Amino acid sequence: MELDLIFSIGPACRPAYHLKHNFLRLFSCPLDWQMNYSLNTCLHLFQTSFKTFFAEIRESTERKGAHENRCIIDVQNSITSIHYFDARLPLEEAHVLFRTTMQKRFQALHEAISCAHTVGLICNRQDAPEDLASFLQAFGMIYENTKFILINIRDNQCLTSVTENEYSLSPRLQIKEYTFCDRYQQLEAEPENEWLGNVELWNRVLQDYTITNHPVIEYIKSFNRPIYIYGAGIYCLKLKHFLEKYHITPELIVVTSPDTNPDCIEDIPVIPYNKLLAHESLIIISVIDQGISQEIYNRLKTDGFQYVSRFDSALQLVH
Repeated sequence: MELDLIFSIGPACRPAYHLKHNFLRLFSCPLDWQMNYSLNTCLHLFQTSFKTFFAEIRESTERKGAHENRCIIDVQNSITSIHYFDARLPLEEAHVLFRTTMQKRFQALHEAISCAHTVGLICNRQDAPEDLASFLQAFGMIYENTKFILINIRDNQCLTSVTENEYSLSPRLQIKEYTFCDRYQQLEAEPENEWLGNVELWNRVLQDYTITNHPVIEYIKSFNRPIYIYGAGIYCLKLKHFLEKYHITPELIVVTSPDTNPDCIEDIPVIPYNKLLAHESLIIISVIDQGISQEIYNRLKTDGFQYVSRFDSALQLVH
């Protein structure tokens, strides 16, 4: 399914994370990494242009924020933030910075929704279907010229696969619900990743969604050249699958040394760098270590390869 835009409506970080790692998150939105907010709160914020968003705050004494941040509560809207209020700054200064940043993010999101034809709202909520429907109908009234698809991931620990249901509320309001056991599948090995949910099934659901005129795809198409991927690791596959969603097939995979790499990956030939002759291709570096990636980039440019691009771990272009 093709969307002009898709963004998270919570209730916490999981949807935004999976959008980012499926290359569907085009920019930062104010609710992306916030926690514990209801659909009613989300609706209220959009109806009021986020004017009350963390206007009145208190610092939690019950938990710490992530990394070097404070845990801050939005008193009026009952939202928790653990990622944004830098504990090294005075709280008042961090508060002003947060409010300024989030208002800019809302304005960018508001303009993108207003200009879009079809927008996805994604969440992982256990709210009743009728409550999801009521939210979507009210949200649709804010942007009366936009078509919305509410995508909800519902957790059911008894399921071993994905079930899908669709509800059409009107020609421009639709709900698509995917139900599966949304629990991290390696709890004993990596308990700190429990918040990610069922990564494999999130990826399976999101592989069916694409972005209209995706900026990275438009960037790659603008070269109108054969595509080579440099690097044969896990992010090579991620990049390959991403490109193929948009009907772009890489011609070659290039590696520094053939000794530890296969002859082909999913029917794409793998060749060592010393056998790479064509200088007219676009080479996309898929090596995640940015130090090594920079070294490869410098070598390619020194050796006369004019068209070289780099990607980070979320497949964001590194300029």
